[in-house]
Amino acid sequence: MSARNSGTHFYSLRSEGIRYENLDIYYRYRTVKELISPGEGRCLDVGARDSNLKEFMLKNGYDYIGLDISLHPSLNIVGDGHRLPFKDKVFDKIILSSVLEHVIEPQPFMNEIYRVLKKEGQVYGVVSFLEPFHNSYFNMSHKAIEHLLTASRFENICIQTGVMCQVLILARIIGIVGSKQLTLFSTLTKIMFPIKLILKMLYILLKTKNLLLRKNMIEFENNFKDFYEGIALTFAGHFLFKATK
Repeated sequence: MSARNSGTHFYSLRSEGIRYENLDIYYRYRTVKELISPGEGRCLDVGARDSNLKEFMLKNGYDYIGLDISLHPSLNIVGDGHRLPFKDKVFDKIILSSVLEHVIEPQPFMNEIYRVLKKEGQVYGVVSFLEPFHNSYFNMSHKAIEHLLTASRFENICIQTGVMCQVLILARIIGIVGSKQLTLFSTLTKIMFPIKLILKMLYILLKTKNLLLRKNMIEFENNFKDFYEGIALTFAGHFLFKATK
C-alpha cells in the first residue's frame, strides 16, 4: 500500500510505484504534445489519421512515420497496431494520441508497442476516460492505464489528467448544432460548472476552521491536496501518459 493511502492521507487514488504529475482540473484540452521534449531518433505515430503530429515531431528533431488502419494520403504505412509490420526494437518514440479507446484488444496492442520500441524508448499517449462515446471500446481510468502499461513491462510510468469531462460532454451536446469551438466549450464549462472556484472557497473555509481549532496544518494541506487531486482523477475526460521500455 502506498504511503499516501495510509496514515494521514484519506483520499489518495494513486498507486505505489506510479508517478502522477499535473493532477489539476483542466478546462482546456491537453494534447500529447505537452509530454514530448525535443530530441532525435525514429518516431512512430500509431493511429496517426491525417498525420497531424508530423510537422510538430519533425520540428522537434525526430524522423516521423505515420501508421493507421485506415487509408489517408499523408500516411507512410497502412497497418494494424495489433500486428505492427516492423522488426523488434526499431523506434525511439511511439505516440498513441487518442488511440487506445478505439483498440479492440488493448493488451496485445500494447505488447506490440513494447516490442518495436528500443531499449529506453518511450511511449506517449492520450486516452479517453469520461468522454462520450465516439466509436470507442475501452475508455480507461487511470487504474486501467497503470495495469495496461505494467502488464506490458513498461517502467517509469507517469499519468496526468487531461481536460475535465464536463467540457467534453458540453462539446458533444452543442456540437450537434455544428459548433466545434473548444474555447467556447471551456468558457461555458467554467460558468456552468465552476468546480475549481468551489474547491478554492472550500479550501479557504476549511483552512480557517483548522486554524481556529489549532489543528495540524501540514496534515490539513496534505489531505486537501489529496482530495483535490482525487477530484481531478475522478472527473477527467482524458488522461495523458508516458512510460519507458
